[in-house]
Parts: sequence; structure tokens; C-alpha cells
Amino acid sequence: GGVTGVGSTYPSPLLSYLKRSKLIPVTPLNDLWFLDLEGLTQECLMHGVCTSVLPWKIIEVPGKRPSPRWGASMSLDSFATLFVTGGATYDSTGGYSELDDLF
Repeated sequence: GGVTGVGSTYPSPLLSYLKRSKLIPVTPLNDLWFLDLEGLTQECLMHGVCTSVLPWKIIEVPGKRPSPRWGASMSLDSFATLFVTGGATYDSTGGYSELDDLF
């Protein structure tokens, strides 16, 4: 797998991540986005006839934020509280580090 450019092929960033390769560096981020499903219709779900584009929207998070990371897990409880846990980042020496925190 790879990404084809003009005259060459670059390794897939996802494949490199899964193989824990440093061929393509991953940049840990601390932004949070959600997919707005308001425009999703039953016709789109049932038959694939989708007439609108579902927008991604950034969420501004008050208070303490998780450190920059990738590969984290999230869940939403019945009170609409979002929990973010785990993921990976680079430590202060640039080495790969797995996280086990909860926000």
C-alpha cells in the first residue's frame, strides 16, 4: 500500500503507523472534531442515495486538554460526557510512547 505521487510511490502513513515505522513521521495533535450527522437521511443510510455533504466541525474544549496524541479511543456516556483515553505520542526524546490516561 502507498500513496502515488508524480514519478514515485510513498508509503502509506496508516500502514507505517500500524507497523510502528518511522519512515513517515506522525504528528500528534490535540484537536477534537465531530461529524455533524444532522443532514443524514434514511434514504442515504438505507440505499446510499445521499444528497448532502456531512460537515466535520471542530470542538473547542474548555479546561484542561489531553496532550497531543494519535490513535486514542473515545466514548460518550448518557449524559453527553466525552471520555478520551490512551493513544500514542512522542516523548521528550522523540521516542514512541503509549499513553494510558483518561480525560
